[in-house]
Amino acid sequence: MKKEIILTLLTLLLIPSILAIDLTVEKVSSGEVMIEGLDNPATFDLKIKNNGPEADIEFYNLVGLKIYPSGTTKIGAFETKDFQLKVSPLGEFNYLGPFTFKYYIRDAATESEVEQTLTFRRIKLNEAF
Repeated sequence: MKKEIILTLLTLLLIPSILAIDLTVEKVSSGEVMIEGLDNPATFDLKIKNNGPEADIEFYNLVGLKIYPSGTTKIGAFETKDFQLKVSPLGEFNYLGPFTFKYYIRDAATESEVEQTLTFRRIKLNEAF
């Protein structure tokens, strides 16, 4: 009886780590800027390596920023893929200066996710020149 309980507990503890998405994310761009009053998003170039089985991944955040690409994107087992992540505000966004936000990459099948952060600068139009 004791062995069955221990085996069940070990199984419950190990399964999430086996099913968890294993990604390496590298930001290869720098100096991302969003200009107040323009509809241009901040654009980030990312290199994502899938260190596990094939996955359908999706990007999302909880801050109120629109992220493109939306929906799921397939990344093969042990594949490295380049992504261009575009971020723009969903509504009124009056903040100026550097803005750091968390975003998540989720495996649609297992719902496991990786948390990352990105930073962009939001400036006035006259500061862009």
